[in-house]
Amino acid sequence: MTDRRRWFWCWFLVTLVTDQAVKTLVRHALFEHQVLPRPWPGVVEITLSFNRGVAFGALQGFGLWLAPVAVVMTGMAIRHAHKNPGETRWVMSGLGLLCSGALGNVCHRVAFGKVTDMIWVRIVDFPVFNVADSCITAAAIMLGVVWIKPEPEAANAAHPTEEPASEASAQVAETPAVERS
Repeated sequence: MTDRRRWFWCWFLVTLVTDQAVKTLVRHALFEHQVLPRPWPGVVEITLSFNRGVAFGALQGFGLWLAPVAVVMTGMAIRHAHKNPGETRWVMSGLGLLCSGALGNVCHRVAFGKVTDMIWVRIVDFPVFNVADSCITAAAIMLGVVWIKPEPEAANAAHPTEEPASEASAQVAETPAVERS
């Protein structure tokens, strides 16, 4: 069995450090609601915004109350990664992203009472979000795809009467030929 926990830790650490660095940089470079028309003016821009809720501004004022949920969820994901080292790279990566996103926002929620957001998809006026929110969203999609998609063994178990082609051809080769008189 291959130990794939390095996928978990790599994604977890790289995206957590990236999230914290970007939040710190934006907090020091911009004032609240200042818009930096980059990287794509009118489409995707950088702005400093604060969020006291959860992802994408939902549940304003309840973010700090939901922080323990994020910590428990992170602990469960770390435990799963530790107990299942043979889990797929896709699952390990998704769990790493989920943990980094959850902890990245919890760190700011606890330290500042609010989360720093900076990515604004202006073309559709989407709520301002951050790297951690992106990690959580990517993790949800990745893990959802894995857990909805049937395992190859499960797909074969659904059709137990069908034999794989290699076994069927081996049986034909072993069957004695019938002679005609």
